Amino acid sequence: MNNVQLNDDVLGLIVFKSDLHDPSSSLASWKDDLSACSWNRVQCNPATGRVTEINLVGLGLSGRIEKGLEKLQHLMVLSLSHNNFNGSITPSLTLSSTIQNLNLSHNGFSGQMPTSFFNMSSIRSLDLSHNSFSGHIPQSFFDSYNFLHYFSLSNNLFEGQSPSRISRCSSLNSTDLSNNHFVGYIDFAVVWSLSRLRQLDFFSNALSGSLPNRISKLQLHLTHFDPRIN
Repeated sequence: MNNVQLNDDVLGLIVFKSDLHDPSSSLASWKDDLSACSWNRVQCNPATGRVTEINLVGLGLSGRIEKGLEKLQHLMVLSLSHNNFNGSITPSLTLSSTIQNLNLSHNGFSGQMPTSFFNMSSIRSLDLSHNSFSGHIPQSFFDSYNFLHYFSLSNNLFEGQSPSRISRCSSLNSTDLSNNHFVGYIDFAVVWSLSRLRQLDFFSNALSGSLPNRISKLQLHLTHFDPRIN
């Protein structure tokens, strides 16, 4: 086991924890004199001893995400949902290139999505729903998401044009953009091209567009379909 690499993981998580308020001491085991692999809510690759998963769902944690996580270069799963995190995420935050599942839903995050989130080519599931994120989603956001299966931005304050280049996410199975401020025309030919798509929700935006002639086939193709367009 490489102790220098292990110390990077320990240091990163200790720094990350220092910005948090932990009212129930859920992270009491996070001490720098112990291996991170023995900590509560942390999983490691048994062969390498590197941290691969952090699951802090529903612990009541509050605070901001400032720094520390960038040191976890083998992280694959980061689940922080159903807490009280708030404020904007530091723009300089860069998560591991190995990240596959990122869930920040049901918190109080605000501000724009960090630009580093636009280039996570390994991501499979991205859930930022039920926060107060705002700003525009550039069309280039979808260019590198070849493996994205699940994508939710619902119940935020995102605005701007509808993400027409979502068609580049050929593996997409479920997407929810509902309850935002997206505007513009939806090209349903784009939707039709996503052969693996099973759930689609555009409800409560300011979108427009014409439903395709093959709407009956499209509805059979999707288990959930709620465009609610103007």
